[in-house]
Amino acid sequence: MGFDPISIITKIAVQFLVSKVFAKKEAKRFGPGGANQNSGIIANKSSSNDPIPVVYGRRRIGGTRAFVNSTNGSGGSGTTTLNVVLILAEGEVGAIKKIFFNDTVIYNGGSTSALGSGGVQITGYADTKYGSTYIAFYPGSDTQTVDTTLQTSIGSGTWDNNRTLTGLAYLAMKLPVDADYNGAVPEITVEFDGKKIRNAASTGSTVTGADQNPADVMLDYLTNSRYGKGLADSDIDLTTFASARNYFDNSGSPKFKINGFLNTDKTMFNNVEEITEMCNAMLIYDKGKYKLKHRAQSESSTFSFTRDTIIGDIDIQLPPKSAKFNKFEVQYGNSANDYNDDVKIVSNGTYLTEDNSTELIGRTDSTLISEEAQASQLATYLMNDSRHQKVISFKAPHSAIDVSAGDIIDVTHTDLGFSSLKFRVLTVTLNEDDTIDFQAQIYESSIQV
Repeated sequence: MGFDPISIITKIAVQFLVSKVFAKKEAKRFGPGGANQNSGIIANKSSSNDPIPVVYGRRRIGGTRAFVNSTNGSGGSGTTTLNVVLILAEGEVGAIKKIFFNDTVIYNGGSTSALGSGGVQITGYADTKYGSTYIAFYPGSDTQTVDTTLQTSIGSGTWDNNRTLTGLAYLAMKLPVDADYNGAVPEITVEFDGKKIRNAASTGSTVTGADQNPADVMLDYLTNSRYGKGLADSDIDLTTFASARNYFDNSGSPKFKINGFLNTDKTMFNNVEEITEMCNAMLIYDKGKYKLKHRAQSESSTFSFTRDTIIGDIDIQLPPKSAKFNKFEVQYGNSANDYNDDVKIVSNGTYLTEDNSTELIGRTDSTLISEEAQASQLATYLMNDSRHQKVISFKAPHSAIDVSAGDIIDVTHTDLGFSSLKFRVLTVTLNEDDTIDFQAQIYESSIQV
């Protein structure tokens, strides 16, 4: 589940090459795609042990009905009430924005009333029909206490003072039995601002709301001990995270912004890959610290390899046809459509001609993207990147010890026709005889985002 610091370069870099490009993503991109993760997240589930998502930016979430019962209400009035606890996400999250009952918006940023227990009660409904309904939103702080209104309705013997649900964002609800819902609990989904997380470029400050920066999200996921790796700051090169954050922010006109979720039942490696894929970045373990490195255009070479700094031959690996695409589809939850499923398709006529008019389709889905422009950007990059997968492997002397995974190098080798040809280092392996094995992928500046 966690990272092995000793082999992290191999796990991050080799897995990027072998699993992300040729295996894992190939399995997702070919044939029937199966259920989209985004459609599942806006469906209600009933469970007491389902995994709880981590929400970043802004997203619409269905949640899990962790408790449902019916009572006659306070004082045995004879009015049947449905008592519902709907778990939404890992907390502490930001503000609630919308509540949907069966795709009807019943709350749209109206008024709320602060509760002493740490939540807010919805008071300004978008439809007056729900004026007698009790709905309270709890952000999942570590200091929130039991919802006393729900406790009274359920009964303190069942819902005692320990039902604080600290660390979990949820809705506490008393719903009238309504003919519109055939006496059952309606499908309830909530749009809200995700987790309050640290600003990777500003020690001590936190951020929440729409359009989270991927560097902040990665830092939170790596350092959180509840659902992430639980790393200490001393294990992280915070300077690289700050640099990546500034690059992603692009002077206030973000290149990448996260509005989505991570599934806590996925492996840590897969969730890290989910983040790095959407922002065209790499997570690297180097000299005892985790570094976040973004890919960019016109990167400079850090080391020049020639016959004098290459021991033996260079092995060249070309990608199979199954890993090259001329058309690409990205599934995502589109915020313009209340975060329902959508698909962005891009294609390239030149690539199609090169492939003898055989359509080669790649497919992926992203749980962190909510805008068509970003889905298009990701699809275009993944399609273009699939066309530049030449990989070289070679051995070098100890003089190249400062070259790290993620660096750009240039290689000159007249027998192969290489003249200062740029590659990005994927793996660095130090051998017992003090030589170093390198694996690197061709670097194409023009396709970087």
